[in-house]
Amino acid sequence: MPEPITLDPQALGLSPELGAEESTDDKPEKVFTEEEYRRTARGLVHFSFKTTNSNIEAGGIRLNEADALKLPYLGVRTLLGRVEFPLEVRANAADAIPMLRRFDTAAKCEDDHSLMLQDLYKEETGSALFDNVECVNSRLPQIYLPLSESEDMVVTPLMSASVATLLAKAVQEHNAAARTDKNAGGPVSRKRIRQAIFPIGGANPQNVGYRVYGALRPLAVFPPTRSLSIRRVKSLQHKGVDLSLPSALLKGYAKFRQEALKAHKGVMPTTQDYRDQEKRHVQAIIEEVLAESERLYELLCETVADQPRLVQPESGMDSAGLSSSVALVVRGAMCAEARTAEWRVAFADEMAIRIAEHPVMQGKSAKLPGISGDGIAQIATWIREVLV
Repeated sequence: MPEPITLDPQALGLSPELGAEESTDDKPEKVFTEEEYRRTARGLVHFSFKTTNSNIEAGGIRLNEADALKLPYLGVRTLLGRVEFPLEVRANAADAIPMLRRFDTAAKCEDDHSLMLQDLYKEETGSALFDNVECVNSRLPQIYLPLSESEDMVVTPLMSASVATLLAKAVQEHNAAARTDKNAGGPVSRKRIRQAIFPIGGANPQNVGYRVYGALRPLAVFPPTRSLSIRRVKSLQHKGVDLSLPSALLKGYAKFRQEALKAHKGVMPTTQDYRDQEKRHVQAIIEEVLAESERLYELLCETVADQPRLVQPESGMDSAGLSSSVALVVRGAMCAEARTAEWRVAFADEMAIRIAEHPVMQGKSAKLPGISGDGIAQIATWIREVLV
């Protein structure tokens, strides 16, 4: 039997945030053998079937450098040999996730245990893997492409959580740099990249896989839109947007709270994990509200640019004809230039109350107890983090 590989958490920089198990008197650190590490690494993939359908039987595909392509597109094959891919598990096995976390942490360290894991990982993931691909499961999407009048080729598109993770990190760094440029007050050379919400795995995406969080925020690309009607232009100029909360995300937040309360006898848990999850729900709602408000303001600007007569001379109007009568909270949500420190506080407080007092959160559909004053204050704090 192989000797167990034990890791020193301090040497590897492991922490609860990275998902490591801390050693305590009551719960010693989980120990895995070399063969267990090898078996887990051997089964990692670029494409997991679970990311497409969480109810499907586990399976997936891992490519090697021989499959690389030199094309001007972003994908697994065009990045092979150029970047280090964060590979995904085929299913959320109980022991696979902690081992994958240790592989990630070991990649940043140079002690003997880490170097051993790095070599083991490269050795086991260097070859291609095609698992459970003999027959395409009916729950996977299939596209028929005609080859001739009598022949079709069937392809199954698969999302790569590995690429999604790399892309999400790049977008996050870009948007942080764009925010820094804007706060510096100089010329803005970078524009914030918009992202959408792509729910995977229900209330707990980790049921699907370890890397799937990177796929929750894909790029948002909007199709061309027609100009606004005159009636809509006037409404936006004098009333602004209504700051409606996105129904799907709000229901997801309500479901999260409902499940947490049920699991903890009616008391909302305050552990770091639950607070982080709740913060993600709140911030996703706010980011969607801001994205829609900005989209309508951009469309208003485009419409007014095409039809200058729609802007009536009035004191306090901006170039899009936005009236000074529009509330500060609404004006800042639409126009980034109006986002002062005063607006950030007012907007966060207003939206926190709207979320807490929405019928979905008040128990009319989710059967939830109301959110307390302290809870509203915490929501406002999470919202202000988005507005920095």
